[in-house]
Amino acid sequence: IIVSIVALTKISSGSASGKGMATTGLVTGIIGTCLVVVWLFIWSISIAVAVPALVSAREKARQIACTANLKQIRTALNIYSIDYNGMFPENDGAKGLNQLIRGGYLTNRPTFVCPKGKTISAREDEFLTEENCDYNYKGGLTEADSRSEIIAWEKPRNHSDFGNVLYLDGRVTSYRGIDWLDKARK
Repeated sequence: IIVSIVALTKISSGSASGKGMATTGLVTGIIGTCLVVVWLFIWSISIAVAVPALVSAREKARQIACTANLKQIRTALNIYSIDYNGMFPENDGAKGLNQLIRGGYLTNRPTFVCPKGKTISAREDEFLTEENCDYNYKGGLTEADSRSEIIAWEKPRNHSDFGNVLYLDGRVTSYRGIDWLDKARK
């Protein structure tokens, strides 16, 4: 565009000729600039639409990973109860879940940490504590208890507006809202 303007100025002053080429260059430059601006506008809108979708997808993936953690815990609890005549670990919280680790039923420490949270998983040579475990556990239940009994659930610190709950029958359900745990207990 700048070169075309200089050429048109020289042509107007009589020091150069070729007005058609200079005008064509000017028009082409303006059209090219407009196309670039439109292209940038379209890309910026596309990115503005895609970013929230990507964030939402990432959050959904974390929720699914958290659900998978609770299902792994349930599988370990199930195997434990087979070995202990239908009884689950008797202690509440991390102390009860440590019985799964001690017995070799579930030794992968990151399984006890929610992927959304900021909790640092226990090392392989450490046992769980309430600080490095993102799940609550209700000890002392048996296979004979009500299948709708809650046996494990996320600590409320993991998420602000939803949580996953593991029922004795093995299902994991996600609840939304700040009162998600109250909804789960109904």
